[in-house]
Amino acid sequence: MTLCECIKVHRSDLFIKHFDSVYQSMLSSSHEKEFSLNSQQFQQILKAIFQYDGHIELEYMMKRFERIEKTVLLNHRFLGATFMNYISIGVCRLLIQQNYHLDENDDNDHYAFVGILTKQVVMNGDLELFDRICHDYLDHTNNKNNINFERTMDDDWHSWGSCKDLFNNNQSKYDILFYMVKKLIGYSLVDLRSELFIIAMECDKNNQEIIKWIRYSYDSKDDFIKLCQQHKRVISSIEMYATTHTLELIEFKLQSPPVMSTVAAKFGNLDFLSHMYDMKEYKYLFDRAQLAASLSDGHLECANFLMKIKAKEVKESEHSYTHIFWTIHPSIMSLDLVKRLVDSQCQMMDFTGLIESAIKSNQPETLEFILSLLKEVSSQELKELGTRFVLVSLKVDNQTITEMLLDKFFSSEDQQPQTFKIQFNDNKICYAPLLSLFNKGHSIEIKQPKQTALILCFLFLPKVVQLLIDRLSLERVPPWVILASVNHPDFNDQSDYKLLKHTISIIHPHTQEDLIMYQQIMNLTCRIGLIKVVECLGDWVWQFGVSLFRTALEYKHIQLAYYIGQSIATHCDDMTLMDLLPSLHFIHGEQDFEMFWNLLKPITSNASHVSIATYNYKAYKNSQRHRITNTIDRIIKHYTRYYNGPEKDEFEMIPIKIYSNLRLPLDPFNINHLYTNYRDCPVIDFSDFNIDQYYIQNIELGIIPFNN
Repeated sequence: MTLCECIKVHRSDLFIKHFDSVYQSMLSSSHEKEFSLNSQQFQQILKAIFQYDGHIELEYMMKRFERIEKTVLLNHRFLGATFMNYISIGVCRLLIQQNYHLDENDDNDHYAFVGILTKQVVMNGDLELFDRICHDYLDHTNNKNNINFERTMDDDWHSWGSCKDLFNNNQSKYDILFYMVKKLIGYSLVDLRSELFIIAMECDKNNQEIIKWIRYSYDSKDDFIKLCQQHKRVISSIEMYATTHTLELIEFKLQSPPVMSTVAAKFGNLDFLSHMYDMKEYKYLFDRAQLAASLSDGHLECANFLMKIKAKEVKESEHSYTHIFWTIHPSIMSLDLVKRLVDSQCQMMDFTGLIESAIKSNQPETLEFILSLLKEVSSQELKELGTRFVLVSLKVDNQTITEMLLDKFFSSEDQQPQTFKIQFNDNKICYAPLLSLFNKGHSIEIKQPKQTALILCFLFLPKVVQLLIDRLSLERVPPWVILASVNHPDFNDQSDYKLLKHTISIIHPHTQEDLIMYQQIMNLTCRIGLIKVVECLGDWVWQFGVSLFRTALEYKHIQLAYYIGQSIATHCDDMTLMDLLPSLHFIHGEQDFEMFWNLLKPITSNASHVSIATYNYKAYKNSQRHRITNTIDRIIKHYTRYYNGPEKDEFEMIPIKIYSNLRLPLDPFNINHLYTNYRDCPVIDFSDFNIDQYYIQNIELGIIPFNN
């Protein structure tokens, strides 16, 4: 374990116990003539302290080194961003207790430091620390204007700790916030009222108490109105969340000239739209984008309101909705809504969006009504629109819609049968509409995506794949389409496996690029644990590499992993088999581990291969490290079993040698476990492991000595 890892796992006792000896050796390796807090090693420790709330470790080091200068803590090369973004309230409290908020020198480092500390105190609503900063420094300094407090502020308070939680507590808690905000304004440091206002708006039904305080905290009513009319984020929060009561409380009005926005319509804030109507803000309400936003985002009440008031209050000659591409969210799509849109004073210049909405909502009657409204269009435009609509309909399990579109756009006698090109994002093709397309004499062509990762977007139904083969022939269906279908939940019929085997037989000679693409599909198959699918690969499974083996074990499909391991062990050399060893860390059961250990006997009996698996694996984070030590224990147990059995002579086994000068990195955690628990084990040879040399080679990590 290293000093930084002690901080990460909150083992301050180990950090304090070993700091002196470890850090001195770290310094000696850097060839520095004297101790330096600006050393890279020390900066890494400070970085871990800031990121993992190591205030106990920081307090120890402050006592150990008497004082750490602000320039060290604000070292921009190593810690500047870390200090400003990660400093915890625990570290902040310690720094204030140690008087880091006081001005030893009037320089930029001090001003930045005060700004950061003040920000953290306000964020966490810590009144005691805030008062101390004010009493000790802000009340007396004449250089408050130099404190760059604005630069330390986040653009949004969503990430601000417990301060936001205070908004949902009782009023006495608000007083703390009001007090701090008012103080900062009095110091001319920063005005946080806009941030408070935004968070208050996001509270359920708005936080009226905080909004009232903000309103009456301004010297004049005009200043508060300016906040509500000119602050972009404040205006957006009002449009999104303001209730009628809040709008009346703040006496909200649009600035003149009004800034057009669809925020209220997009968020479904009917209270705001109603308020605009009461204020006779017709220009704002009857902008064509308002209705479009409410329809596309699924806010039926807002859409009904906008249509109703327009029909009631405004003549068509003065105001009219016009939009070229309207869409309606499936949750509110209906024939009644479409008819009311058409019957209202909306000027429907184009029905493309409505047609797509009707298709996606699976509403044939609505679609039929919209198609009846189409005007004459050129044959080329008709074909382009029809192609687009048909492709959309193939993903809706209703052949009536597809047939309706084919009859509307591709039924003229002089038109040839169409070939519709399915792109990579045209996934989830349904069987019934595709069959209707074929029955009407048309065909499709499946375009292969440029990026192989995109093939996982295709999850064709197995019966859709069979239909493609029946109508197009096996040669015209890309092999990856058939392979990808194995991940569909409906892939379970015996005929599906027969088709898969046949497909594999024809893709065997494909290029390496194709193999990579198929491997991605097989990796997903191994996640699901479809052993029958992998069995279809037969002896060819080993060509997909060890990643299938790893994936199967990672997702606990033991039988599948064993089948894959058998194939790889039969066809691959020892170097490839060696890559399987790290995956044994995923095995939980003792019997399963022994089974795989025996399966891979040519490499599990090889000291060189086994040694790499023991000291170089670090896939788990700190909380899961027991899984690494458990695996190391199992490895040594079963290697000892071989070593004491007939395998020793059969494979000419020797003890596992641990070296200190390998090119591969030695994970300190693994080496510590080996050295501490197996130093005298007869199957582990430490004779070529120079512990002092190991410390020197890895000294910058701050490794705690194993024998301590």
